[in-house]
Amino acid sequence: MSLIKGGSVFLSCLIGLPLAAYFLPGFHVASWANVFACAVVLGLFWAIIRPIVRILALPLNLITLGIIGFFIDAGLFYFILNRVPGIMVEGVGTAFLAALIVAVVQGLLGGRK
Repeated sequence: MSLIKGGSVFLSCLIGLPLAAYFLPGFHVASWANVFACAVVLGLFWAIIRPIVRILALPLNLITLGIIGFFIDAGLFYFILNRVPGIMVEGVGTAFLAALIVAVVQGLLGGRK
């Protein structure tokens, strides 16, 4: 199930990252190769690391009624985007909005349940 989720993240990143670069002034992508590399890294990260982080943050997630989950996702998104060459994010707020755009695309594709 986790690998299917990673594939969904991969596809939504291929569509959502160029949209985020188009709409957000603080988010820049150098080429489609960088988008593909970032989508691969995010897909693998979401399939392997994210479930572990979500389990560790479960008590905090219960206290905040699930809102902290999106902030964890946005923080992981910011962490990964800053490590992929050719993608520039000017701040945490921009990464949060980019994560929101990718999450909306993923929701439209049927990947978020």
